[in-house]
Amino acid sequence: MAHVKALGWLNSIAGFGLGDEESGYLTRLRRQNDNLQAQLGELQQSLQQANAACERIPEILKELSQCRIEAHKILSTVAMLELELGNISVTGKLSNREQQVLEMLRADRAISNKGIATKLNITERTAKHHMANLLSKFAVRSRKALI
Repeated sequence: MAHVKALGWLNSIAGFGLGDEESGYLTRLRRQNDNLQAQLGELQQSLQQANAACERIPEILKELSQCRIEAHKILSTVAMLELELGNISVTGKLSNREQQVLEMLRADRAISNKGIATKLNITERTAKHHMANLLSKFAVRSRKALI
C-alpha cells in the first residue's frame, strides 16, 4: 500500500518537473501499480468462479447420491440375474438358508424377520443375520433392493 501513497504523491507533484531519478521511480511505481491492479482483477475473477463452484456443491452431491443409488440398483440386478441363471459365482456364495430367505423375500416382499424366523423355525436374530449376509453379498442396503 505504501507504493500507492507514493504513486499518488508523485503524480501530484509530477507537474512541477521531476528529475530523471524521480521520473524513473514514478514509471516503476506506475508499472507496479498496473501489475497489482491486473493481479487483483484476476484474483477477483477467481473468487467469483470459486463462489460459483461452491454454489453447485449441493447440486453435485445430489447427482452423486443419485448415481450411487443407480449403481446399487445395477449391482443388485446383476446379482439377481446371476442367481436366476444359476451362476456359480453367486449361488456358490449363498448358504442354503440364505437361498431360502431370498426365495421367501421374493415370494412375499413384506415378510418380516420374525415371519422368516417362524417359517424356517429359527430365531429372529438368526433371520436378521441371514438378511445381513444377503445384503452384504448382493452389495445392497435394503430388502427392497434384493427383490
